[in-house]
Amino acid sequence: MARLSLTINGEAHSLELETPHVESLLVALDIPSQKGVAVAVDDRVVPRSQWASTPISNGQHIEIIRATQGG
Repeated sequence: MARLSLTINGEAHSLELETPHVESLLVALDIPSQKGVAVAVDDRVVPRSQWASTPISNGQHIEIIRATQGG
């Protein structure tokens, strides 16, 4: 278990993650890993296929973008 201090979408967060990877971060934030979700770590977009293997660490900046429908 790792406790991380991250900036997520411009806001400071302190989270405890079982495994410090992008995928576990999304689970901790209750964001379903579905189409229409994009993640960038320190300004680098992480392909969905690499979410489970992309580590995150203290102090990183995470951007999570969710597409919405509507007009």
